[in-house]
Amino acid sequence: MKDIKIKRICAYVIDIFIVLILVTLLSQINVLNPYKKKYDKAYEKYTEFYEENFSENTTIDYDTLKSPEYLDIMHDLSYYSISYSIIEIVVIILYFTLFPLLFDGQTIGKKICKIKLSSDKGKLTFGSLLIRVLFYPIFTNIILYTTLSNILTLLCVILFKGKIYFYSNLIISIIATIYFLLIIGKPKNKHITIIKKATSSSVYIDILFMINKDVSIHEKLSHTKVELIKGV
Repeated sequence: MKDIKIKRICAYVIDIFIVLILVTLLSQINVLNPYKKKYDKAYEKYTEFYEENFSENTTIDYDTLKSPEYLDIMHDLSYYSISYSIIEIVVIILYFTLFPLLFDGQTIGKKICKIKLSSDKGKLTFGSLLIRVLFYPIFTNIILYTTLSNILTLLCVILFKGKIYFYSNLIISIIATIYFLLIIGKPKNKHITIIKKATSSSVYIDILFMINKDVSIHEKLSHTKVELIKGV
């Protein structure tokens, strides 16, 4: 069991590295990411606002965080990163569904680590793999989320502004946090503290749920599991 968990971690790191490279390359294409220049300008505006209001303050001014100016800046940052978010969502979904579907349950990472996905119901289907990836914890750009929560956040950016956007986004974050806590459960492994010190907090959470759970929520929902390749 320890062997497969180590292999899962290694496969995960390889796959996420590949996904990050693909997303980064595709987001540099102007046709696919037309808001890139506007995002850069919005980020400059955010930097100026931050330096004026937060750089010298040791305590957080919550009135400033709820001010219309700040909420508009944060919404613009999210709105002009829509193209990037869509690219990221599409790449993640296609990578973690098509590869296992076409290559006997294996992504590139799983192929290298000699493990694969299998289904409790026999053959892997696009539907089961899609459910798995929607509820699977993903770590990119120092953010931990599920693909589903990222899609909901994207919809909030498109549909809402101001305080409605702020609170709807906050609700999604709270629900996602509760979901991660359910995934992780109570730590069992005495070596977890070593992993925590060696990695960022987000990567730590990802690795922890792999070590701590034999079958995670996303595996139960999709009726899938990771197994060693026979004869290896």
